[in-house]
Amino acid sequence: MYRIIATFVPFHFPLTDQFELPMSKRSPAYRKQEGWRLPSSFLYFFMIVAIAGGRLGHLLLKGAWQPPRIGALDTPAWTEICDLLPTVGIGSTLVGLALLLLMGFLTQRFTHLFALLREKSLYPFLFLLLLGSSYGEGMPISAALPMSICLLFSLERLFSSYHDPESMGRTFHIGLLLGLSSLLWIQALWFLPLFVYGMYALRSLSGRSLMALLLGVWTVYWLLLGGCLWQERLDLFTAPFLALGEIHPSIWEDGLTLRDGQPLLQLLLTLMTSLHIQAHNHEESLRCRQFLAFLSVMAFYSLFLAFLYGRSGEGFIVASHLPSAVLIAHFFTVKRERYVGWMLLLTILFLTALYGWYLWNF
Repeated sequence: MYRIIATFVPFHFPLTDQFELPMSKRSPAYRKQEGWRLPSSFLYFFMIVAIAGGRLGHLLLKGAWQPPRIGALDTPAWTEICDLLPTVGIGSTLVGLALLLLMGFLTQRFTHLFALLREKSLYPFLFLLLLGSSYGEGMPISAALPMSICLLFSLERLFSSYHDPESMGRTFHIGLLLGLSSLLWIQALWFLPLFVYGMYALRSLSGRSLMALLLGVWTVYWLLLGGCLWQERLDLFTAPFLALGEIHPSIWEDGLTLRDGQPLLQLLLTLMTSLHIQAHNHEESLRCRQFLAFLSVMAFYSLFLAFLYGRSGEGFIVASHLPSAVLIAHFFTVKRERYVGWMLLLTILFLTALYGWYLWNF
């Protein structure tokens, strides 16, 4: 576990969109090729103020003191954690905001670690915060946020095992992290087939690595079973698995509302980015192409599961923010046309307005 965390620290958090050159050395041809870009310092300041200030201002002005969100399908482990969190004041909101910011920093570090972008950019951090904030179903804090952080560490282990079928330790860590995330939100077990596919696509799948993956998941539940038997509460072990069958594909049973705007825009941008990557895959290295292809599969897989589970599958949408943020950041980093710059600005304004609308109405 120490090696997993050590790969993400110290945080290298670039504050420039590209390697800056003196303005005197920039020719008109270079500026034309560069295109129109938002200053990264503006992005950093804008997002921190908009996300943190908006959420705290919502609490102070409207007095909306909300406890941690506990869903009908949440596990007993998450319920116990919520009992430890403060339910009065801004405590739960601060914890949720801290987890969201941590997710943004880890996504930025993850993107830089595996060179998923061609240049240094804050866009992964930007879009992770935008997508996570404009989708308000998990506010102020839900099990989907810590579950997504576990998935991010699992992705790091998967990408680190690229073309290494003998990496038993990394695959065991993947299973262990997936097991821990399922203790918070049992539907996270649906990501187990996805990571098996990822091991196959990245040429790290073998009989021994598959057994190590399953052993990691089994280790978590073996310890959980021992604790439940010790307390004579076997129902705490079996009850969460019943939620895996609660499939109700009725996400729009109440009609299409404005709160569905964020998943629809995310789906559109992710689809556009995936098509662009497929059309220009010769411009990337083989390693980067395979990483981006798996992130595309993960994003669409998560959104598909969100559709199957309906309103109770908000955790899948939160989990899809990670791959979608990296993919969308890749698109806006590669494309330099002026119309793409305006598309970026309109996307930021729409998601920010959607976040403000959700704060005002809920």
